Amino acid sequence: MDLLASDPATGDQTILFNAVTNVMSGDISTIAIEPVSTAQIVLPNGGALNNATGALVFTSQGSKTQSGGIFVIPDPVGNPNVSVPLVTDFHGKPFNSPNDVVVNPRDGGSVWFTDPDYGHLQGLRDAPALPNQVYRFDPATNSTRVVADGFAEPNGLAFDAEFRTLYVTDTGGSEAPNGAGPATIYAFDVAEGPFLANRRVFAYAPKGIPDGVRVDSQGNVWSGVGSGLAVWNRAGTLIGQILVDGGVANFGFAPNGTVFVLNEKKLWRVRLTGQSLF
Repeated sequence: MDLLASDPATGDQTILFNAVTNVMSGDISTIAIEPVSTAQIVLPNGGALNNATGALVFTSQGSKTQSGGIFVIPDPVGNPNVSVPLVTDFHGKPFNSPNDVVVNPRDGGSVWFTDPDYGHLQGLRDAPALPNQVYRFDPATNSTRVVADGFAEPNGLAFDAEFRTLYVTDTGGSEAPNGAGPATIYAFDVAEGPFLANRRVFAYAPKGIPDGVRVDSQGNVWSGVGSGLAVWNRAGTLIGQILVDGGVANFGFAPNGTVFVLNEKKLWRVRLTGQSLF
C-alpha cells in the first residue's frame, strides 16, 4: 500500500494519513484512505509527532520552483489540510532537500532535521547552495543552526529515550561506485545547549544503506537497511534482523509490540512477542 499518492501530470504528492491508522484495526478489507492536501509541503518525506502539541512535523524536499523546509500541520485531526512553514531557508540560502525530522521535548520542543542533496541527484532540485548537514530549529527564538556536518548524505535521525544521544544515518553509499561510500550510523552526545559532541561510528549496515532509524526503550537501535530491519544493542553489536524483500526505507513503533514497516511501495505490520520494547 502506498502512503503517498502522485499526480502523474505534475509529480505532486499527497500524504495518505489514514492508511496506517486503519491498518491497526486488523481488517485489511475495510481500509479507507483519505488524501490530505499538502500543496505547501512539496515532496514530503520524513515526519514526526510533537507529543506536547499534537502537531505533525514534516520535511518538505521542495522542487525547482518551491522551497523545501520544515512544515507543521498544527491540528492533523480537526484540520489536516492546513499546514504552516517553520523554516524554509538557512541564512537566505534554500535547503537542499530536507529528509527526516525529530522533536526534542527536553530542549523546548526543538526540531532537528537532516538535509541531504537527494533532490538534486534525482533531478528535482537545483544544485545545492549548502553542504549536506544536520540542523536544529529553536521555536522559542525562531532560529536555526547547524549542529553536525561532514556527511556524504545525512538521512535518518533519532534520539534515544533519554534524549542524551542522537543517531544519524549516512546513506552516501547509495551514490558511490560499487557502494563503497558510507552506509553508516553515527552517534553523537547531546551536550548542554544546542550542541552535539563526541561523534563516533556506531554501526555499519549489514546490507545496503541504513535509512530510517529508531531507538527502543531498552536502548536498542533499529534501522531500515537493504535486507529489512536491522537491530543493534547499545554497544553497536548487531543482535538481529527482520528480513523484508526489497529492504526497508522507514518504519515506526506502535503499541503492543507492533512495528509498521515500509519500503518504497509496500507497508507491512510486524508483531513482536515477549517484553514490550516501545
